[in-house]
Amino acid sequence: MLVTWLAGKIGTTPDGLVGDTPFNIMGVLRADGALMGAVMFNHWRGGRIEIAGAGEPGWISRADMRAVFAYPFEQLHCWTILSYVNRHNTVSRDFTKRLGFVERCVIPCGPTKARDMVLYSMTRPECRWLPPVRLH
Repeated sequence: MLVTWLAGKIGTTPDGLVGDTPFNIMGVLRADGALMGAVMFNHWRGGRIEIAGAGEPGWISRADMRAVFAYPFEQLHCWTILSYVNRHNTVSRDFTKRLGFVERCVIPCGPTKARDMVLYSMTRPECRWLPPVRLH
């Protein structure tokens, strides 16, 4: 259910979102149990993982952000989170940057620029949602 909901919010199909890869997904619920948003992690490769998320306006709190970023950085011990956002989705691109992700490049994904994706990343030291990490 969550994958179908998130895929619809992002504008793809569940198969287009996860394909055949393992994934973990978490829902963000209101106090009355209504689904407000979802965050999915997939393509975990030890030091890096991909994130996709979407929600209704005001869907995620600061406490939720700590939980979302604790999963890849503290539980999985990832160094980098990657996020792909459609080049023309300025609302999602702005939100991604406000979270602390850094724009890295534009990836051509079809014969026209309409399908191009922007790759963003966040490293553990760049994450402001968790306590600072001490590098040795």
